Amino acid sequence: MKNVSGLSAVRFVKNNKRKVSVIIAALTICIMALYIVNFMLQSIKETFKPLCFEQPKKVIFIQLGTSALGIDASSYTQDELNEKVNEAREKAKETMESMPGVKKVYFSQCINSVINACVGQ
Repeated sequence: MKNVSGLSAVRFVKNNKRKVSVIIAALTICIMALYIVNFMLQSIKETFKPLCFEQPKKVIFIQLGTSALGIDASSYTQDELNEKVNEAREKAKETMESMPGVKKVYFSQCINSVINACVGQ
């Protein structure tokens, strides 16, 4: 069966070797770039998966400030305020540990941090 339209891919490739080689090189570079970007994103995903999905199932974070503990910060000096806050936190800790489903209560300090990926921010 003869090609009716007269157009042939083989003839086009033979006559336009330079254009075809540029297209093949561009497609190859595009596929390599997609593979590299996917590899970098996979490393980010594995870093954030336990932080975002598994940690909240185990730990609940709450912030107890002076107003939440029922302490007026303006009426105390810094040392007295620290002492009052520690006493109120210990009382809150005992209350939380007595609740069903709570195994252990820890105090922690909140620190802002940045996790940098292999590429970008």
